[in-house]
Amino acid sequence: MLLTSKAYGRRVGLRVPPADVEAVRRRLPHWWADADVKPERTWKVASAGQAEHVVGELELWVAEHAVDRVFVHAGVVAFDGRALLLPGRSAAGKTTLTAALLKAGAAYGSDEYAVLTPDGRVCPYPRRLEIRDGPGRNRPSAAELGAATFAEPLPVAAVAHLRYQPESGYEVEAISAGTAVLRLFDNTVCAQSRAVEALDTLAAATHEIRAVAGSRGEAASAVPALRTLVSD
Repeated sequence: MLLTSKAYGRRVGLRVPPADVEAVRRRLPHWWADADVKPERTWKVASAGQAEHVVGELELWVAEHAVDRVFVHAGVVAFDGRALLLPGRSAAGKTTLTAALLKAGAAYGSDEYAVLTPDGRVCPYPRRLEIRDGPGRNRPSAAELGAATFAEPLPVAAVAHLRYQPESGYEVEAISAGTAVLRLFDNTVCAQSRAVEALDTLAAATHEIRAVAGSRGEAASAVPALRTLVSD
């Protein structure tokens, strides 16, 4: 069975065994709505067990080729309508930090992608958080952590590029907007295929921000400083 959809200016398809359609649907991204379109690219899901991996590849392709949007690997939360970006690749600890901020009252944007408009605002890309818990994964929703998900594009107020170091405290230094652009660009999906567009968008997003880089220990210990970074 062929499922098709369109989002961010792209048309995509998933070929799924009929018996696995419902299981695959449970893994589809938030933007998926069935649409009668001819897909530019189609992925094959051989079984329900492959759904997470294959859909992840589909999402990454859309992220790279999105029209008028730049996707950055980052956690995204907001306080009082102002967004904080937490750039980082998989396993960098951004989801754990995002979850801690949600428990402290932040609104949820994403634990995977900051989706930026040409004028530098960040759009939500909500999904269940992927929190690594020993050998397994915990996948709570934002609502289960007591947080709302923001709906409209928000201005970026701050960027925090943090490394998780178990024995560290919250040890950061202020960085310039230009340095923040470089840290974000290093985590931008289309950095090679659409570099100029990406840099222009990142410059717009960081025009008036506060930014820090450094290390953190346990996520909860970094929350007060990060909230202040956004709110002050």
